[in-house]
Parts: sequence; C-alpha cells; structure tokens
Amino acid sequence: MADVTYKRCYFDWGGRCAYCDVGLPRIKWDGKVKASIDHFIPLSKGGQNSRANRVLSCYPCNLAKDDTDPRETNQWPHIEQRLAEIAASRPLSHGQLKRLLPELVKQVYVQAPVVLSPDEREAIARSKAAAERGEFATDEQVRAVWAKHGL
Repeated sequence: MADVTYKRCYFDWGGRCAYCDVGLPRIKWDGKVKASIDHFIPLSKGGQNSRANRVLSCYPCNLAKDDTDPRETNQWPHIEQRLAEIAASRPLSHGQLKRLLPELVKQVYVQAPVVLSPDEREAIARSKAAAERGEFATDEQVRAVWAKHGL
C-alpha cells in the first residue's frame, strides 16, 4: 500500500517538489530515495494522513520545513490550492499509475551528468567515511551548504 500511496503522490504533484518545484526521480540515488512524501499540515499538529494533505517533497525542502504548520505561518498558499484540487479529483487506479508514471518520470526528471572536481570527490569520500562512523552534519552546516548552492 505504501508504494501505491507514493506513486499516487508522485503523480498528483507531477513528479516535482511542491515547495521548490525541482523535478524529482522516482529511483534511488546513492541508496536513498530523493523524493519523499511530506504531510503539509504535520500529523503532530492535527494534519490528516490523507491524499488531501500529502505533498511530494525533495529531501532538503522536507528537512527545512520540518514540522512547520502552514496555518500558523501563512506560507505556501499555492500548495493549499493544489491540495484542494487533488482532494476534489478522482485518484487513478494502481494499473493506471503503473502505465503513466514511467512517461512522467522521463518528462520531469532529466538527470544531467555530474562532473566532480578532485576536491569534491575527496569531500564526498570524507563525508561518507564520517557517516559510516555515525557522525553527521549539524543543521548549521547543512544550511551553509544550501546557501552556498542557492538552495
């Protein structure tokens, strides 16, 4: 059931992050899925676990949003509008999703080859080694990297 929910959310949002509109792959990259489902109104703040409250999100946006309640901040009115449209529409069957998703992924997510400098390769190797030791970046370090790359 979780896979059908994910596929439906991916299709509902056109394979794009609801917050930043970046095209997202459905496949795993480096062992992790880059797209995730976020509850627009957090479950911890009374949001429902329903299609009318689920958005597709890239990992950085999901992490940055955390448990922000858009009803308290008046953020993302375009997402509220889209959720209302999704709630009013009839969901596709699993069979329809299986047929349509591969083409949607091809249209939305075109992954350009990434060319890394030797310094970047070394930084990635250090980061992987630190993760294997159970060491992770602080929120401040993550935000600094996002700022550097305009995220």
